[in-house]
Amino acid sequence: MHTGTIPEDELSRQIAAVTDQCAPRRFAVYQVKRDAEGNALDFAVLGWGLEVADGLGEDYVELVGMPDRRGARTRGQFATPESAGRVLCGNHPAQVRWLDPEPILD
Repeated sequence: MHTGTIPEDELSRQIAAVTDQCAPRRFAVYQVKRDAEGNALDFAVLGWGLEVADGLGEDYVELVGMPDRRGARTRGQFATPESAGRVLCGNHPAQVRWLDPEPILD
């Protein structure tokens, strides 16, 4: 912890560095419906997520599923986007599409 004052420009630089490095990465979980020959027929976005880096090496994902027929949403914390997808899809394959680039660590 800093014991003296921090100049405003240095404060802004430090805040930008920490928030750039620790910002959650967004992703979508989706499923593609295919015919018997493997041709794509349709797709559905099943949920949205954030990959959270806690700075301690204990990264996890937060997931919010799309509403079901009753309007209920699956929500939860998972180890990986793929494990979150398995909860939404059961035994059917799901895929993950990253919306944000992987962060570049200094």
